[in-house]
Amino acid sequence: MERFYNPYLTDLLIIGYCTYYFMPVILGVILKIQGKEKEFQEGLFTVLLCFYLSYVGYVLFPALGPRYTMLHLQQKPLEGVFLFDGINHLLNSLERIKRDAFPSGHTGITLVVLYLAMKFERRLLWAFVPCTMLLIIATIYCRFHYGVDILGGVLLTGITILTVRVLYK
Repeated sequence: MERFYNPYLTDLLIIGYCTYYFMPVILGVILKIQGKEKEFQEGLFTVLLCFYLSYVGYVLFPALGPRYTMLHLQQKPLEGVFLFDGINHLLNSLERIKRDAFPSGHTGITLVVLYLAMKFERRLLWAFVPCTMLLIIATIYCRFHYGVDILGGVLLTGITILTVRVLYK
């Protein structure tokens, strides 16, 4: 992966990674503004369930990400031009629980929000699809997750959606 490192790409990908914090809020606000209360409630339930299920995964599989466990294998530091260093430092300082690599909650939540946007507000897809792609690439590139964590996040999405179909009526 290190052969692909580029400071400009690193900055772009950390922005993509951070869209995780905004995508659920954007979808929720738009659904609320449009008066789609039923869709908002289902979306909120779905996102919260995905969060809770990811936390169960962290308890069952308390794994550290590669930024902590593979430092000895990394040949060069990951650096950005303008944004990466500050954002990465902020994220590391805010995160108290470090054993949260599997499943990738970022992947799971983002894919759930993408699914909800496709279901309730398709006009958001033009923005959410590229953000989702950048985020998933960033999870590996920025050393937050292993590939298996991403697969776990995809599985988390599927389990969440299937569980909502059974529980939410």
